[in-house]
Parts: sequence; C-alpha cells; structure tokens
Amino acid sequence: MKLDGRENDRELNPADLRGILKYVPQWRHHTFVIALDGSVVEEDTINNLMLQLAVLRNLGIRLVVVYGIGEQILKMANNKHLKASEARGYGPTDFATLEVAITAAGRVGHQIERGLTRNGLKCARVNAVRATDRGIIKGVNQLFTGKVEKIDSAMIEGLMADELVPLISPVAFTKDGSERRINSDLL
Repeated sequence: MKLDGRENDRELNPADLRGILKYVPQWRHHTFVIALDGSVVEEDTINNLMLQLAVLRNLGIRLVVVYGIGEQILKMANNKHLKASEARGYGPTDFATLEVAITAAGRVGHQIERGLTRNGLKCARVNAVRATDRGIIKGVNQLFTGKVEKIDSAMIEGLMADELVPLISPVAFTKDGSERRINSDLL
C-alpha cells in the first residue's frame, strides 16, 4: 500500500511489517515525545505525519507532540513586511516577532489538531510549560525569548491516561501570564 501520492514512496511488503512489529512489545506503554519542526508541518506532509502518529498511538505507544514554528514565523513576517528578530527561538525575540510567533503557534497547533482528529486521535493543547526569561546573555537582552522553568508532568500524564495526545506549543507563559518564545528543540 502507498502512504501518499509522492513518487518516492514504495509499496509496503510483509517483511517491512514484520520488521516494524518486532519493536512493538519493546515500546508499548512507553511515551514518545515527538518534536515536529515547523518546516515539516506543511499541507503536503502533515497528513502523512499524522497517519504515522496514529499508527504509533494505535500500537500502544503514548505520544506527546511538541511543535516548532520557525518556518512559519519567517513566512508570516515576510508577508507582513517585517524582519523577524529571531525565528528559531534561540536569540532575542522582539515584540513584533513575538506577536507573529503567537499567531504562527495557533495556526500550526490547529493544523496538527486537525490532522490528529482526521486520524481518529483526540488531543489537547496544553499550557503545561511554565517559561521564565532567558535574561541577558553576553550583554544582549533576550527580550521575549524564554526558557523552560517548569513542566507540569502530572497534567501531561493525566491527559495521556485519558487517551489524549498533549500538544505543546513553542510559545509558553511565565508565572504572571506573559508569553515567551521557546525553541521547540529545547522543549
């Protein structure tokens, strides 16, 4: 069977399935944290990715999805004729880039939520990450770029126990509710 219409796909054969299925008992009931880079969350790849996540979940592997938005920030900023101060969440994020990041995070989260729903999975976008300021690094104020201060693992575990896939955004909140851009790889 073909996974999608792209030319580089090949037919799966029984040997492929036997090779895959030998790992299922080893990983069943374990949690995989899946980091989706913003560059792979596009219309032509999202359906295939979500199908693969659904297969993992149906094999008894618990999932947490963390997603990036760097590509989307660059595209959206360009469309608005803005220069993104930092699209990847490593350096200083100015207020205009933070606003674009908030919009990008909402759109990408929606795409992932839709893809999971189409493949029979329930999910929840969570605010389980508390951010803190990165502060001043080598004399440069990091502005609205943050780092992880705390993760509410009990919330994430509870959602997975209820058969939900937690979606974690690269825009998190500080203790006082202010937004901070966090690099998704660091999440």
